[in-house]
Amino acid sequence: THCTRRVHGTQHPCHHNHRADRALSTIPSAKFHDSQGLDRYEQRITFPALTRLRRHTAPQTRRASQPPYQAMLRHRRIVFIGNPNVGKSSLFNAILGTKSRVMNAPGTTVLLEEGEYAHDGNTWDLIDTPGTYSLLPLSPDEKVAADTVMGLDGEKNPDLIVTVLDATNLSRSLYFLAMVLELGKPTVVALTMNDLARKQGAGIDPKELSHTLGGVPVIEVNGRSGEGKRELMDMVGTHFSGTPLPAGLTAVDPHDIDVPQWVEGNADARFDWAAHVLSQLNMQARDRVTVSDRIDRVLLNPFLGVIVFLGIMYAMFPPC
Repeated sequence: THCTRRVHGTQHPCHHNHRADRALSTIPSAKFHDSQGLDRYEQRITFPALTRLRRHTAPQTRRASQPPYQAMLRHRRIVFIGNPNVGKSSLFNAILGTKSRVMNAPGTTVLLEEGEYAHDGNTWDLIDTPGTYSLLPLSPDEKVAADTVMGLDGEKNPDLIVTVLDATNLSRSLYFLAMVLELGKPTVVALTMNDLARKQGAGIDPKELSHTLGGVPVIEVNGRSGEGKRELMDMVGTHFSGTPLPAGLTAVDPHDIDVPQWVEGNADARFDWAAHVLSQLNMQARDRVTVSDRIDRVLLNPFLGVIVFLGIMYAMFPPC
């Protein structure tokens, strides 16, 4: 089928795409006169009409549908735990900066700090728990910390635990670390206060400590300056698959045990394990008497301490 078009009153053949013609034939037109009085038709093409035209004239291509990977991926959950006053919260804030937020633990008035951390294209949920000396809670704060790290009482199971150890009080920190390691979760140790320990002549080599712990990764960090935080998070990213359990400790599932019985029943084994680690590190040889130790010996002496106390009271409240 041929078509013609009128140009200045003369018929000329045209070579329209017939599909396009049929599509455009459904589009309303408006008749008007040009300056020479000849009839002209203006095609009023609307956006929907252009869309229909494109569907008729352009080859149809289909883009491969992409699965919603972001919806399928779950954020890794990383819990920070440790004794009170070990620099845990300072380290947590140094890692997240202003991206952290404070919230109440479910059903309690205890505050938890959490935030999202981006690492090599992945997003992790970081949770900072209240300081605790044991996973057998004696206060609401300690219960929240214990439930969060063990995944009890409605809390999600952590994918990895960052246990913060105080290098200046390693014996107490090691006992707590033993309980955390027995949970069988991937664990990375953040060693704080090591700069103070070095000043006391009792600094700890993180690699030596890691070797003594049977391969549990240890990273030295400084919560005040943020030094070592990047290395810590890099270590976290490579140990989601698991970390070794040191010899002398027994892994448990907190969902299948009586927690008080587990904590109290294995206390002696944990103390023995901590003593063995300290002996391997030769900590006794590193101990030295500090100025603070000498002052404590005087003030805590049953006889001299009383005399010092009375002297201070007399100086502060002299008789009239």
